[in-house]
Amino acid sequence: MGPSLSVVLLAAGYGTRLYPLTKDRPKALLPLGDDTILDTIMQAVEAVPNVSR
Repeated sequence: MGPSLSVVLLAAGYGTRLYPLTKDRPKALLPLGDDTILDTIMQAVEAVPNVSR
C-alpha cells in the first residue's frame, strides 16, 4: 500500500455564471442527478486508493 493522500476540495466563488441557479444556494450544493455537485466530487475522491479522511 502506498502513502496516504490528503485532498482539499476548493468550493468557493459566487457562481455568477450559473445565476439564477445560484441565487439561493452555493454552486457546490446545486443538484447533479440525485446528489449535489459536492457529493459527486466527494464520491469520486473517496474511490481513489489511499485517500485519508
